[in-house]
Amino acid sequence: FQAEDGIRDYKVTGVQTCALPICGPARQLDLEEPEVPPPGREVLPGDYDLTVRFRGVEQKTKLAVLADPRVEVPATDRIAKDAAHAKQEARSTTLRTALQRMARAKKDIELVRQRLAVEQKPKDGEDPQKPLREALETVDKAMTEAEEAIWGPTKPKQGIATPKGLMHELGENAGVLTSTPEPPNGNELLGQERAAAKLAELQKVVDTFVGGPLSQFAEAVQKSGLGLVPTK
Repeated sequence: FQAEDGIRDYKVTGVQTCALPICGPARQLDLEEPEVPPPGREVLPGDYDLTVRFRGVEQKTKLAVLADPRVEVPATDRIAKDAAHAKQEARSTTLRTALQRMARAKKDIELVRQRLAVEQKPKDGEDPQKPLREALETVDKAMTEAEEAIWGPTKPKQGIATPKGLMHELGENAGVLTSTPEPPNGNELLGQERAAAKLAELQKVVDTFVGGPLSQFAEAVQKSGLGLVPTK
């Protein structure tokens, strides 16, 4: 909730769970355990039933959200802007799901890497885990390529860190949607259209990696017979 005491900016009144646009997170893939639902968006003026649950205790109350009387905006305009934010909220959820898939993949790959490090290579004869080690190198390369497509190159050319990657482009386009109650203008609508296109590209990168290199790596792990818990 946002308090109105002393605030004279109509953009920060009312009940707001989250009105932030999609933005590029730090260049990392952190697996969220347990997974938590993403924050919501600012709600429209109206009457609501609010339910709060915490550690098995549930409380319900009525809540009235009033429109800012200082800003004369038709209800239809507010609804139009809310619809745009709803679409952006859905994109945020889709984006989070895609990044979590990559995070889980990276965690699984690292687990196999650590297990292989325990498996000593024989001094004489062929390494029985050679196919798996080669598969690990292949999936590592594919993971790097996917991450660079998502976040841009890890090493900037000539020392100049120019933001690149689908996350940057997605954030730039999604960020043009304002939190004001006016209906989305042409620039905002165009930004949302482009953001949706970039999200589709990002999903394709993740799907290609998971369905290709990662799937092949999983098959190599199964064929290796390598136990994830080393035995004496």
